[in-house]
Amino acid sequence: MPDIVGNLRVDQAWGSAQIMGALHQNAGGYYGNTAFGSTCGTSNANGTTCAGHPGDKFGYALGAGIKVNFPMIGPGDYLQAQVNYTVGAIRYAATTPAGAGGPGLFDGGNQLGMGWFSDSTYCGAGVNSPQVNGGALGSVSCPAGGSSLQLTTAWSVHAAYEHFWTPSLRTSFVGAYTDISYNDAASAAWFGSGAGGAGTTFGMVGPSGALLTTSSGILDWSYWSVSSRTQWNITKDFYVGLEGYYGRLNTMAQGNLTNYVAVTTGAQPSGVRTMADQDVWVYRMRVHRDIVP
Repeated sequence: MPDIVGNLRVDQAWGSAQIMGALHQNAGGYYGNTAFGSTCGTSNANGTTCAGHPGDKFGYALGAGIKVNFPMIGPGDYLQAQVNYTVGAIRYAATTPAGAGGPGLFDGGNQLGMGWFSDSTYCGAGVNSPQVNGGALGSVSCPAGGSSLQLTTAWSVHAAYEHFWTPSLRTSFVGAYTDISYNDAASAAWFGSGAGGAGTTFGMVGPSGALLTTSSGILDWSYWSVSSRTQWNITKDFYVGLEGYYGRLNTMAQGNLTNYVAVTTGAQPSGVRTMADQDVWVYRMRVHRDIVP
C-alpha cells in the first residue's frame, strides 16, 4: 500500500519549521526460494514457492526540521537542520537503494567496511519446511521470533549553514550523522546457525560480491560526514564551485573475519577480509555554464 505521509509547517520572516510523520507497510517475501524443477522440502511444480511468508508489519517515521535566517551575519545567510527517527521505514532517515543495500568500502588492503540498509529482516526458515539457503538444501535454526519481521530502527540528524560573502560568492558547511540498529532477534538470525554452519550470514549480496562471516557479530552500524562547498557566480549563467567532503563509515560486525567472494569482473579479488571502519575523502571542482536561457 502507498505510504501515508503528513506534515505541519509554518513559514515566517525569520524562517520556517516543520514536523512530519509517515506510516509504511513492510511485507516480506517467501521463506523459501522459487523451485525451478527442484525440491523445496517436498516435490513441487516449476515456479512454486514454498514455506509461506511472514506476516506484514507497519513501520513509521517521525521528523522535525527548521530553517532560521541570519541576515544580521550576512544578507541571505541561513541555518537549516532536520532530525528523523524511523522504525521499519529506513528511507525516511537516509537516501538508500530501493529495497535493500548499503555501502561497502575496501581500504586497498585486507580490510572491509560495510553497512546494510533494510526496513526489516527475518530468518528464512519455514515452520514445517527446510529452507534453500546458499544453494544447499538444509534446515535453518531460527532464534525466537526470528521468522517474523524484525523492524529496523534508524535515525539521522543533518545541519547546514550557508554564508554569503558577497551576493555572488557563498560558502556552505554541512554535517550529518545516521545510525542504523537491528534488534537481538535480527542479529541472531543473520549470525546464527544455518545450512552453511554456525556463524554464517546469508543474503548480503551486492553488485560486486557476497559476504560470509566466520564469527558472530551484530548488524548495527553508522556513518557521519562533514563537508563544505564554495560557489562563485561569475554571471547568472556561469559559476565555479569547489567542494570538499569527509565521511566515516562505522562498520557492522566490526572485527569479524569475512570471506569476500567476488561475483563480477573487475571487483575486488576474493579473499578473507577483516571488518573495520573506513574513511572517505572527496574533492571536486565544478565549472558550470548554461548555454540555453
